[in-house]
Amino acid sequence: MFLIENILGCIFWGLLAGVTITIGTYLLCRMLDLRPQESVVGLGVLAVLLIFCTAQSGMLTGALYAKGYISDIGQAAAALTNSENTPHTASAEQIAQLCDEIADEYPAAKPLLSFLDFNDLKEHLHEGHGIVDAMTQSLVSELNAYILRRVLWMVGLVVVTFFVIAYFCRRRDYTLDPNAGADLLY
Repeated sequence: MFLIENILGCIFWGLLAGVTITIGTYLLCRMLDLRPQESVVGLGVLAVLLIFCTAQSGMLTGALYAKGYISDIGQAAAALTNSENTPHTASAEQIAQLCDEIADEYPAAKPLLSFLDFNDLKEHLHEGHGIVDAMTQSLVSELNAYILRRVLWMVGLVVVTFFVIAYFCRRRDYTLDPNAGADLLY
């Protein structure tokens, strides 16, 4: 049941963040007198921003939820290895076997274990950390990198959206007088 709640929470917070970012971008454009609502391009770019920022925000929220479960995975790994944090070396096969055992025992942890970087894990093991600490530290660093990528994607999307709106939707002074500017032709 908690998995469904987390998924619904990711969708809700992702949608809320996407709408907030899109409205903020729209208001910034309006403050700069760009008028994106007067152009199909402006409205289309804002719609694309809403869709992509909602998706990125949902993934970011999921990663934040996943960080909360890393200690549970560490406890499961400690229980399966019968050791809390004794430093020792482990081969990639042993680590993969431990990940498979954790995934068999806790199927909801399988997607989180896919973030595990074996090179980073080996580095933590060589520093003298136990396999449990090395696994949790590696997962935390991978999730932090994932979260940073989501934030950078959203910032990049907002910047590109702003420049596209600035190019296509800048304010033009139009007049309804059909003869305005006719004297410039002669």
